[in-house]
Amino acid sequence: MLRAMLGRSCLAFLGASILCATVLAGAGGEESGERKSSEAWANLPLPRIGVREEDHAPFSGKGIATYIWIQMPQIPLQWGTVHNVFDINYEEPWGQELLGSRVLEGGVFEVRHRLTSQPHLILVSELTPGPGKVKIVVRPELDPAMGADKQLPEDLPRLNMCVSLKRARGCFDFYPDQFPEIIGRCFIFTEKGRTFLDSIPRGKIDKRYGASDDDPRNNPPWIARYRSGSFTVPIIGVVSRDRQHLIALASYTSNAVAQAWAPCIHNFSEWAPKDAPPAERRWRMNVYIMPNDPDMLLERVAKDMPDAFKLQEKRVSPEG
Repeated sequence: MLRAMLGRSCLAFLGASILCATVLAGAGGEESGERKSSEAWANLPLPRIGVREEDHAPFSGKGIATYIWIQMPQIPLQWGTVHNVFDINYEEPWGQELLGSRVLEGGVFEVRHRLTSQPHLILVSELTPGPGKVKIVVRPELDPAMGADKQLPEDLPRLNMCVSLKRARGCFDFYPDQFPEIIGRCFIFTEKGRTFLDSIPRGKIDKRYGASDDDPRNNPPWIARYRSGSFTVPIIGVVSRDRQHLIALASYTSNAVAQAWAPCIHNFSEWAPKDAPPAERRWRMNVYIMPNDPDMLLERVAKDMPDAFKLQEKRVSPEG
């Protein structure tokens, strides 16, 4: 369907160069243990980041949608067979206007959106590429042009970033198989360790999505949400078709994760600190693109987000 949509790309340029992270980080490693793991991380390439837009109006009537694309240099591109890119877009709140994007000092990729329902509110997303990961931090800002009497809302809008694998054809998408194939490659962490979602009972899809009990999308259910009591660490990920790579989302403020039918994965991070003034709150999520090594993934998350390991509940209870 994406090929049928009216698409237009929006890339940031500096002179004649595309502004995206392309530097490869490397460090030799001869020692074992923690240092060896750290050196293995440092050897991973930096993801490349950019922005594109799609016109959804012919299909959904929702107009222009903005996508932040992330390219994975460690996966060789094979046109028509393996496409090494995936997308992130704000599924919520709906109604965001792209104001622009630029690359800041240190290779940080900044994207600015205006919330059309509250035009004085600007959401500033900073995506920092690192070896095998992208750190995402969102902050709220007031548009000074809207008047000095405007204030940031006490209840900041709920952010829901959809990490869509549709364009990662041949490496993370389910094509050429049927959709349920990807369920067996998505995972969370439970008391059993890394647990693939096809081994966890899945509730039927909510009828508001238009799927009856005998609908193919309910046999097995194509989507599932897992709340904070369902996992031991707020991480959701997917393994590549060749089982060599993984993409994972981590956030220490998340209260739920989900696998859905774009195909996509979600990690429902929250603004924090909750008791801070709105201008001081941040929305954070890390995206990891790395070898299919769950122990290395946990080590990286423990280093980057130690608060993510405070969850102690073990119960697994998926929701449709």
